[in-house]
Amino acid sequence: MALTVTSYDGALASFADHMGATAWPINKYKQSVLDLYDPNDVIIMSPDAQEPLAAVVPSKVYVIGGIVDKTVQKGLTKQFAQHHNLASYRLPIKEYARPLGLDFPGAHLRPILTAADVVTALVIFHATQDWVTALNVAVPLRKRRQPM
Repeated sequence: MALTVTSYDGALASFADHMGATAWPINKYKQSVLDLYDPNDVIIMSPDAQEPLAAVVPSKVYVIGGIVDKTVQKGLTKQFAQHHNLASYRLPIKEYARPLGLDFPGAHLRPILTAADVVTALVIFHATQDWVTALNVAVPLRKRRQPM
C-alpha cells in the first residue's frame, strides 16, 4: 500500500510543503488521479455511493478525500465518479450498524469521517477481512455513542 496525493500543485502544494509535507513518506504528483491511473482501476470512496465496498483489491486505486472543501457537500464525490464513469463505493457502515453501537433510534448511520478514518478502515479490513473490526477502530466513539 502506498499513500499518494494527486493534483499536488499550486496553493495546495505550497501550503502542505510549508507545513512539512516535503518530509512526508508519501507519493506526490502534480497530475490528477485520472491522468495517472487507468480509470478501470480507480475506485472512488463516497459516503453517497449506493453500494458498500465488499473487498479491498490490491491492484485497485482507492480515492479517499478526493474533493477537499471547507464544508460537507452531499453528493460531490458520487457526482465526480458518475461524471468520469468511475466505480464508487461506500464503507459498509449501515450494514454493520449494530456491532458499531449505531442501533439506537435515530442513529446516525453515515457519520462524517476524515480521510484518515477511511484509510484506517481500508487498511484494517485488508489485514483482517473483518468489517466490524475495521470499523470499530476507524469510526471514532464520539460519532457512534447514543445521545444522552
